[in-house]
Amino acid sequence: METQNIQEVKKEPTIAETKEKIVVASDGLSFFERLLVLNRQYSIWEIIKTLFTMAFVIWFGYLAINPSYLFEKYDEIRSREHTEELHKRFDSSKELTADLSILMNKLHADRAFFIEYHNSIKSLEGAPFAYGSMNFEETADGVDFMGDAYTNFSLAKYKLVNHLYENLIYVGDVEGIEPIDRRLYLKLVSDGIKQIALIEVEGVDAPLGILGVTWSKHDVMTDYKDSIKKELRSYSVKIAYINKGGNGKK
Repeated sequence: METQNIQEVKKEPTIAETKEKIVVASDGLSFFERLLVLNRQYSIWEIIKTLFTMAFVIWFGYLAINPSYLFEKYDEIRSREHTEELHKRFDSSKELTADLSILMNKLHADRAFFIEYHNSIKSLEGAPFAYGSMNFEETADGVDFMGDAYTNFSLAKYKLVNHLYENLIYVGDVEGIEPIDRRLYLKLVSDGIKQIALIEVEGVDAPLGILGVTWSKHDVMTDYKDSIKKELRSYSVKIAYINKGGNGKK
């Protein structure tokens, strides 16, 4: 019987066998070393893409089961933002009130106030109605508050608002207001005001309101008019900064 030399043919391992060897070989390796093994087998970008796809599928599936999740998260974010805005408002209000008191005492005035501008409904043509409110007012002892009479009033009602928009500042006797705005003049006279200083507080994109100081018993315009204008300009800048959530001391 003839002996045939049979040469064994060396077979290439299949993909499944190769993967199995890699998995077996990876036993006992650290996490980083396992990643290197997987990278040689699949490519790291394929792994990352797979992980992201899995995460997206899980997240999308959760939303499909619980669609109210997005609304709850939105309400949570809005509530947190509202709380933060309230804290900012309280802090700025406290600082603004303190500055009004300082300004009033520095100018020996009877009253210092800040009228804030705000928007309301629109006209039929789409033009916004602008309103103002005297939300901040400090008075000397024995001087009545007048802020309640200037709550949510239409800015178009008083012509002096346009005058301040064009000229920024008015400092003088109330009689000087009569030719500009007779309605406001009569109201100021009824409040016992003899002299008044007003300046428009400028914001970044639009005016923020009006800073005002009044005198009922003292004649300060003759000697201190320039000083009053200087102080008004200085405090209008501080109030504009405070009103935007900053610190007026900057």
